[in-house]
Amino acid sequence: MRIQELNDYLFQYTKSEERHMLTEKNVLSKRYRLIPKTAFKGREIYQFTFNSLFENKYVCVNKESRFTYIPEHIHTVIEFLYVYAGSCTQIINGQKVVMEQGDICMLDTDVPHSIEYIGQEDILITIEMRREYLTQGFMLRLGNHGIINRFLINTSNFAHRFCLCTLKIQYLAVIQLSKVCCYAA
Repeated sequence: MRIQELNDYLFQYTKSEERHMLTEKNVLSKRYRLIPKTAFKGREIYQFTFNSLFENKYVCVNKESRFTYIPEHIHTVIEFLYVYAGSCTQIINGQKVVMEQGDICMLDTDVPHSIEYIGQEDILITIEMRREYLTQGFMLRLGNHGIINRFLINTSNFAHRFCLCTLKIQYLAVIQLSKVCCYAA
């Protein structure tokens, strides 16, 4: 697939985006009525399990819907959020993090975060993976060199909750360090 074909595909409106365009900017999507909340450090937040997406899979890739926001939540899986186009603002552990095109953010499980309004030019790709995917064999093949490898190795070790980092990535291929931010569970 060529870059222009990928752009055309990612910028197409999904059914979800078409529904969001018909509502006011600060109205929460109706799908959140079906998502359970959990007590987390003295407050109620959403807990995303991704059970329906992970049926018989260890990894899934999604495009986040535009024209809405994502309220504070935690995951039962590891998440990578890649800003393909535009920008996004996340609140991670209470800290505002502005991400630009090419940034990727890695979040361990149980890290509370939210995403402010996602506009028309903002294309966010998420990659969620189950912890079980990070088997010892997989980790050994990675080695322990590089910030992504260290993050994955340390996230698979429950005794050592590691920080996430934000990296600059050009078309999901060439990695250049942009900024490092820490968010531990």
